[in-house]
Amino acid sequence: MLGKIGKTGFGPTLYATMSTMILALALLWPSFINGEPFYMPDTPSYIRAADAGVYKLTGIESAWTNEFHDRYAAGSDETPTSDEDVKAEPSNSIENGPVALAGRSVFYGAFLYLAQIFGNFWLVAVIQSLIVGIAIMLTIKAFVPEGTRGAGVMRILSIGLLVVFLSSAAFFSGFLMPDIFAGLGLLSFVHLAAFWDRQGRAERLFWFGLLLAAMLFHNTNVLITVSLLALVILGNITKFLQAGWRPVLVVVTSILLSFGGQSVFYWGVTKYSGNAPVMPPFLAARVIDDGPGYKYLEKHCGTEDLKFCRVLDFKVINHDQLLWSKEKDAGFFQALPNRERREVAATEKAFVLDVFLEYPVEVLVASFRGFGTQLVTFNLPNFNYNDKQIAQYQDKIPGRYFDAQKQSAAYKNTMPTSFWEISTFIVSAAALLFLVIFIFRSFKHSGRLSKPAVFSILIVVGIFANAAICGALSGPKGRYQMRLVWVLPLAAASMLPYRQTRMKAAEPTE
Repeated sequence: MLGKIGKTGFGPTLYATMSTMILALALLWPSFINGEPFYMPDTPSYIRAADAGVYKLTGIESAWTNEFHDRYAAGSDETPTSDEDVKAEPSNSIENGPVALAGRSVFYGAFLYLAQIFGNFWLVAVIQSLIVGIAIMLTIKAFVPEGTRGAGVMRILSIGLLVVFLSSAAFFSGFLMPDIFAGLGLLSFVHLAAFWDRQGRAERLFWFGLLLAAMLFHNTNVLITVSLLALVILGNITKFLQAGWRPVLVVVTSILLSFGGQSVFYWGVTKYSGNAPVMPPFLAARVIDDGPGYKYLEKHCGTEDLKFCRVLDFKVINHDQLLWSKEKDAGFFQALPNRERREVAATEKAFVLDVFLEYPVEVLVASFRGFGTQLVTFNLPNFNYNDKQIAQYQDKIPGRYFDAQKQSAAYKNTMPTSFWEISTFIVSAAALLFLVIFIFRSFKHSGRLSKPAVFSILIVVGIFANAAICGALSGPKGRYQMRLVWVLPLAAASMLPYRQTRMKAAEPTE
């Protein structure tokens, strides 16, 4: 029999707490070796967005407020080139105001901002590791037979520590980005859908809150959740994958709340800046880099005034460079004045649709290629900083934080990552094979999917959905895969004792 969580809590407090604390401490090992949690060039943007909101509402300044003053004091980063320009386009006009990006969560930024009040970001790594430790403990515990408390502790620690030290989970637990919440959001959905009827109130609230946080922290988590929700609804209707309707209602509620949170963010930015947040034109960059968008521009730019035509003069076509390069001969978004950036973003949907209608096969082939490449991309390049990243950190991170960063292993490019790139691939591939075989045998044996099989199929579909979304929309990157693929070995290892118990129970007695 599967383990059953207590009706008002996580079960026996002592071994649950002890297991969780040991796992959380173990998850900090990469941060300990590095000397601090890990940055990414986007990390300062998250913090500064939250800092700007705090300063605007309260007047409280921090070490990160200088950029707010630099960008907003004059109301524009554009300089008129003539007297006529001054008359036609006032430098402090709303249209020329700074661009707030919609792709970076102010909610995760607030989390980082609150943590830095203590002078560093260790609190972020500790809290994230603690949450991951709880999620690992609850996942393993869900398959521990009742009445095996001592064995439960050993099982949780043996399986949990293998996941910690052989997968990518520990790296992302100490990463100052919302990436770890992709895996946590997937686990949250799967637990709610597969094990709702065996959970107590406290565990349901934990998974619900974690799923909501994941969707508030990053838009791709919303897309993954919606994809899985569609599968569960279809499974409930067809009786193929019966998860029940109460978890569906709970997940829909969390999705609506995440939309509400994003709406509040949009309202606040629009109210205080006069302009709504702008979503960078990721899809436009993707179809141009893949080829169909570039072919479309070559064909139509001679007769149509398209905002993306300037890329035909670029020497290099690269998705990230198109979006984030500040050189006008290399980028079509970050390199432009604020007003033009808004105009480019506003035309993206029409442009991408036109490209798809003219080159549907090429777009689909490129998307499928990105999906396949994402599935097999296992690397950790973000945990050793290259020269370009260091230059960005020096420009974006306040002095005392940058001085501390210079002492880190990642800054010195000595952080060990190769072993975990290989081990994550091996344990994930083995886990995927195990789960697929388990799903097949479960269905073949009974003609329907058991709860553990529902759990398994949702994990697998979630991994594939992530690869499809990230590989097609943003392009394959090891970070997108490694941030949540650790749930595969966690799921498989957690289920292995359950499968062995079932096999023994099925053996005939003499």
